[in-house]
Amino acid sequence: MTIKTEQDIVNLEKAINSCRRPVWLVAPDGKQFNLKNTMERYAGIAMLLNDKYGEMEIFTSCREDEIIMMEFYSSHVCEAA
Repeated sequence: MTIKTEQDIVNLEKAINSCRRPVWLVAPDGKQFNLKNTMERYAGIAMLLNDKYGEMEIFTSCREDEIIMMEFYSSHVCEAA
């Protein structure tokens, strides 16, 4: 996943805020960021901004949150195309 614009960040934060449980951003080296934690969210978004190859992955803690993040991802991919 890549984040390129300020609007991407706004939309990602809206999706994260809609989730009820932890949302994890995982780097290829295994480093994890809980995006529901404010400090980790900023660090994670900074990593996403530098993720030129789209190697970072997002994981959720429950099915409902997975649906929210998939909707974000789907709209993000469609807008980028």
